[in-house]
Amino acid sequence: MAAGSTIHNFQVILSDIEREVYETFTLQVARHDSELLESTVLKALAYCLEYEERLELTRGLDDPEVPALWSHDLTGRLTRWIEVGSPSAAKLHKACKKVSRVTIYPYRDPEILRQQLKADKIYKSELIEIVSFDPNFLPDLVSFTEKRNRWELAISERILYLGNGTKSLSTSIIQHSIATS
Repeated sequence: MAAGSTIHNFQVILSDIEREVYETFTLQVARHDSELLESTVLKALAYCLEYEERLELTRGLDDPEVPALWSHDLTGRLTRWIEVGSPSAAKLHKACKKVSRVTIYPYRDPEILRQQLKADKIYKSELIEIVSFDPNFLPDLVSFTEKRNRWELAISERILYLGNGTKSLSTSIIQHSIATS
């Protein structure tokens, strides 16, 4: 962990009905002093929504060549590339050459990101999926995020329900493609 980082702990109970994933886990996300809390929260949320056995948080800001999260198969081959924020077209171009599935979780308007990326030449851009939420969801979630968090997440019919024991939120999970309007 880099100096100047704050660790945010998330105790998660995940019920993803659509994917038949039911897990309880603890997640630690380091937030560098230069990072927004939105980034930390979105990394934790992306981890939950993309949860699979070999999914890992990466070194993030310490290595700009890697995504926020990734997965490797049992042979060590990279299989998933998950970005948080607004990655460059060049980084996504490289990612699409390495894996068959690239996902972006932007903190801002996904349509602006989609239009920016659509204008650039990205190898197999149809492999890229942008996942977003209702506009007020992330700011509301950030407002009750602390260093220690307990999240109960349920996902059903592309709706995310998230509670922390005292507050609850829900949002649509919206998928966008770069290739289509």
